[in-house]
Amino acid sequence: MSPPLERYTPPADDPIQRIDFAGLAGKKALILGIANDQSIAFGCARAMRRMGAEIALTYLNDKTKPHTQPLAEALDVPPELYLPCDVRVEGQMEAVFAAIGQHWGRLDIAMHSIAFGKRPI
Repeated sequence: MSPPLERYTPPADDPIQRIDFAGLAGKKALILGIANDQSIAFGCARAMRRMGAEIALTYLNDKTKPHTQPLAEALDVPPELYLPCDVRVEGQMEAVFAAIGQHWGRLDIAMHSIAFGKRPI
């Protein structure tokens, strides 16, 4: 397990620093499929947050929650928008969109980085 994360502060030479940070101000973004702090989806979510987007985040199940909860906190995800979502489980995706609708009333960005691989027998 990775060490706990602190709030993300980019280094001075971070290329994200050269981006127009107001570009996503006020936008509402749903990020699906972050597995850990090394996930490409986490890097994308950090960049979106830095550019002003508000983030909703999903986790696969209770086993993965301890790995993603610190990331949700680092991204300032409201607890009511840090949600379980296993797309193989009927109703979970609908519950995510219902929570977003109730909390934000709209969704501007959806990014999925969900992966599935069969485990060897």
